[in-house]
Amino acid sequence: MTTFLPGFMLGGAGVGMVLGTLPAVVTAALPPSRFATGTAVFGMSRQLGSAIGVAVLVALLGEAANGGGDLLAGLQRGWWFSLIAGLGTAAVAFAFGPVGAPATSPARTAPAAATARP
Repeated sequence: MTTFLPGFMLGGAGVGMVLGTLPAVVTAALPPSRFATGTAVFGMSRQLGSAIGVAVLVALLGEAANGGGDLLAGLQRGWWFSLIAGLGTAAVAFAFGPVGAPATSPARTAPAAATARP
């Protein structure tokens, strides 16, 4: 218990801090008319990432989960894959650079001749 508890507490705190703020960050730059679509796309990508992550972990564990191999070696491959995928994702995020405010169209102004009064 003393081996797993610190890591699980640290992981739980990290997930708790990220999952609370990530939806707000993702939808902050969206106009109100696109908020629902942005939230749906974020939720879908989170679910898809979870499903793919579980599938990859099961594939990496392979026959070790069925009793035909070393379970610890399969789990170590899973952790290495998670580390490499996380670093790759961070590299892609840094390559995109900072996301600025959405571009706004200039306010329409009436021609000066039409608004000038004699």
